[in-house]
Amino acid sequence: MADIAVVASDGTKPHLLTDGSANYGFPSWSPDGRRIVYRGSTEGKSTLFVMDSETREAKPLKTGAEKENFPAWSPSGDIIAFTSYRDGDYDIYTIRSDGTELKRLTNSPGNDAHCSWSSDGKWIAFASARGGFKDEAMLHPYNPQ
Repeated sequence: MADIAVVASDGTKPHLLTDGSANYGFPSWSPDGRRIVYRGSTEGKSTLFVMDSETREAKPLKTGAEKENFPAWSPSGDIIAFTSYRDGDYDIYTIRSDGTELKRLTNSPGNDAHCSWSSDGKWIAFASARGGFKDEAMLHPYNPQ
């Protein structure tokens, strides 16, 4: 299992935000620093959660799929891009931070993952296996993303 932790930029004040009950990872701060989106995974299912950074209250972001990963908060703070496994393939989706307006952005053979927003919020860069090469397959043979 893995947890989400924070530490001050000078290395002091480390503390856990999650409880060790799942494999938590890939945190992304909202631009205002008040929320964190991250992935929680148990028993082959992975869900995105949005946590209030002060109260540590976390709520699942309901997307309608059982495998979500790699969330990235938009610079405007209202949209989260992420990778979702549907139709036998990983693709890039966005959803508003309140859980509404789910949109599929990619739909092609080959897994699309690891998205990152441009600073102006107009573009999303991502890694893709559209060319047939899956670099993660060698690192994670039982979890090809």
